[in-house]
Amino acid sequence: MALRARIAVMAAAMIFTVTAGAVHAQAPTHGVNPREPDPAVWVQSIYDLYKRAEKDDTLLRYANYNLVQKRAARPLLLLFKKDEACMKKNGGGPCAFDADFIINGQDFEISDVKVSPAVMNGDKATVTVNFKNFKADNTNRFYFVKQGDLWKVSDVTSQTGKDKPSKLTDMFKNSN
Repeated sequence: MALRARIAVMAAAMIFTVTAGAVHAQAPTHGVNPREPDPAVWVQSIYDLYKRAEKDDTLLRYANYNLVQKRAARPLLLLFKKDEACMKKNGGGPCAFDADFIINGQDFEISDVKVSPAVMNGDKATVTVNFKNFKADNTNRFYFVKQGDLWKVSDVTSQTGKDKPSKLTDMFKNSN
């Protein structure tokens, strides 16, 4: 009986440790579900977080490009990692970009956000976002590729007004 009780206690402790570790390992999402199956809903949740961050400074540390990095397709993820190494080498200074490609700037006051439904084409999808940042018209396109059961970001283009769109993968490739 004592041996069975000890085994039961050890099993319960192991289950608690594994469960607590899994809960602790998950970063706060603040309304952005990294496993959201619909790419348009996921993109909308990012812009919703930015809107909330305008009113709540504590959310600013979550409203950034890391949201895209966490859902990046492998080739894009490798570019993010290369950029992180470059920033570390440069003492934390910018390498690929010095502005947030999600809001097309360093500062933001976004309004009139309109996220289109995802346009699906086989294992690829595109979500277009139109918004204003400090009253300037902006259009971003998030490109996705299906990997397993999840749509992963393969690239993002950002455009302010009638300027030529900037492609995220090109910004990485043109950096040091």
